[in-house]
Amino acid sequence: MKNIRVGNYTIGDNNPCFIIAEAGSNHNGNIEKANCILIWDFQVRGEYSEKCNFYWSR
Repeated sequence: MKNIRVGNYTIGDNNPCFIIAEAGSNHNGNIEKANCILIWDFQVRGEYSEKCNFYWSR
């Protein structure tokens, strides 16, 4: 398998498992919102950090 990079992580043989979460339909078809859901999930765990322009409404 060819190695690829995601941020500071290397994905491929002889590297730790990298899990990508399924956001389902929580994004209502909005790709920006879908990206933000994934980014927010990683920020909560302190694994991956990236700025996001989407602000959550509760």
